[in-house]
Amino acid sequence: MDWADDVAYSVHDLEDFHRCNALPWQRVFNERDLIIDHALGDNKRNETRRRQLEAAYERLSDMFNGTYSTLLSEAYTGEREQREQLRRMTSHLIGTYIKAVKINPDPESEVAVKFDEKRRDEVLILKQITRDYIIGSPTLAAQQHGQQKIIEELYECLYRGEDAQTGGGGGVPKILPTRLRYLFDPKISRARFVADCIASLSEAEAISLHRRLMGVTTGSVLDPIVR
Repeated sequence: MDWADDVAYSVHDLEDFHRCNALPWQRVFNERDLIIDHALGDNKRNETRRRQLEAAYERLSDMFNGTYSTLLSEAYTGEREQREQLRRMTSHLIGTYIKAVKINPDPESEVAVKFDEKRRDEVLILKQITRDYIIGSPTLAAQQHGQQKIIEELYECLYRGEDAQTGGGGGVPKILPTRLRYLFDPKISRARFVADCIASLSEAEAISLHRRLMGVTTGSVLDPIVR
């Protein structure tokens, strides 16, 4: 399961970010040492491990700059040829990494599966590329900061609200959308109830409800936001 998650994270995320032109491939190809240093983490002084990751990086770089050089050197616009190339690249990587794990035939071994360590290193490099150039980008950090603020303010508004339908502010806030009121249970804490309400919202619903409650938009009484 962990391997399947790693492969999906490293390959499919790479594909998705390429589709939206978020990956600066020229930087990826020119910043080998930076990527490897980050992938090494606390093992930067382990020269054997460094050489292993350098070899993994070079294998990936040769493939990207060889077979898929045209795809990665131009902006993705969704043209048929680009879609076909991207699918071939994804399929190739997925197929390679599926074959990198095998059931251990030794019934006495405590290790259930055996991995091709070279392929594991490649997946580690691919994951590091996503972390360095997408997850660590200022654009995403700013978006996450805003999303965190929305959740915090929604929680505060629903938890501290004094307009509950029952006495003492311990019941269901009148401002709570009807669909969420069924979550109320007097046996659970107010904090748990509010957290469950927010967790059940889609991203669009959370943003719309926050804008309405904060007075950013008045909306319409005919628009319940959360249906």
